[in-house]
Amino acid sequence: MSKTKNYVERCLSGDASLEDLDDAIQEWHEAETSLEIWDFLGMTKDEYARICEDRRMLRLVIRSRHLRVPMSMKPLDLAVAARSADVSEREVIQTWLQKTGRS
Repeated sequence: MSKTKNYVERCLSGDASLEDLDDAIQEWHEAETSLEIWDFLGMTKDEYARICEDRRMLRLVIRSRHLRVPMSMKPLDLAVAARSADVSEREVIQTWLQKTGRS
């Protein structure tokens, strides 16, 4: 019997997009599970907290997972932010990282 992929795993395999997060959260609400939402989504508590603070951090979470490097590494935060979709997004991410003491 194969394990069903969680949201992060589906994003990494290309079976889900960043825009599918709301659907994955709805799946958790409808599931009969004892898992915390971050576990259900395949995230750490810290990753989920960052997304709750600012939804744009989802790209950072997925990218750090893709690189297999923890988000707690501050230089990584800036490196990942630099690979954002566009300049304005990078600036928003860098500002948020500085404001929250993560850079």
